[in-house]
Amino acid sequence: MSNSNFSAIKQMGYGAMGLEGYYGESDDSAAVDTLVHAIEHGMMIDTADAYGAGHNEDLIKQAIAKTDAKPFIATKFGIVFEEGQTGSQLDTGWGFPLTINGTKEYVARAIDNSLSFRG
Repeated sequence: MSNSNFSAIKQMGYGAMGLEGYYGESDDSAAVDTLVHAIEHGMMIDTADAYGAGHNEDLIKQAIAKTDAKPFIATKFGIVFEEGQTGSQLDTGWGFPLTINGTKEYVARAIDNSLSFRG
C-alpha cells in the first residue's frame, strides 16, 4: 500500500474544538479563515460532531469550499450532550449529562454527517 496520499500531511495538526466558542467568544469568519490557512498548509484538521453541536463541521465545510487544497480531516463521534439520548450516562462533574452513544444507528448517522464535508 502506497503512502503517497499522506505525504503532504504535516506533523502538526489543527485541533478545531475551540472554533465554536468552547474556550470563549468566537468569530465564524475568522474561524473559516484560520481553517483555510491550516488546510492550505497541509495540516490535518481534528474535529468531532460534539463540538458546537455540529457547528464546527459547518465551519469546516465552509473552509473547504473556499480552497482548492485537499483537506485531511480526522473526526470523532459518540459523545452526545442532549438529554434523552440513548447510551451510557457518565457523571462528569461538569453539571450536565454526558452520554456515550455507540449504537449502530448513531454511528451510521455520524459517518453520513461527517462525509457531508465533501459537499
